[in-house]
Amino acid sequence: MMDQEDEQKKTWASSPQESFDEDEQGCLLKAGKGLVTGFMTGSLLGAIFSNWSDVPVVLRDKPWPALVRTGGVMVQHGSTLGAVGLAFAAVDCASESVRGEKDWVNGVLGGLAGGALLGLRSGNPRLGVLSMGALAATSAVVDMSGHSLRGGGFRDEGTPVRRTFPYAPS
Repeated sequence: MMDQEDEQKKTWASSPQESFDEDEQGCLLKAGKGLVTGFMTGSLLGAIFSNWSDVPVVLRDKPWPALVRTGGVMVQHGSTLGAVGLAFAAVDCASESVRGEKDWVNGVLGGLAGGALLGLRSGNPRLGVLSMGALAATSAVVDMSGHSLRGGGFRDEGTPVRRTFPYAPS
């Protein structure tokens, strides 16, 4: 009799509110990870782009204004990609919660949301549509491949195996 009660406690939440809180915490955690990962990646890309761009003549011999400019570019790129990561993760998780299925469609919807946000941020609808397609397609490919883009490698059955002998000192 105790085993049945213990089993029920393991599988059921004690209240609907507790179940909702667990799902909500999972979505908040995913959205937070998307935000932080996007911000860090964008900041790194911002630092690279800032160093590749031409520094105005006024800033060439003054390090502090150049560092402030680099920091501004890093924050701009970081906030953009952080918002895209947040939108992707939030829509992916919300779609999973609403649909009740964990499949590639959730990622596609998240990719569409992230791409739309890029289009809004840039003010270019064409870029937004292209970004939506690219992010949705990439997400679909990753989800359908089992969250891995690594292949099994090329296997050639016709070439004989090369035997090697370890060096043995005498």
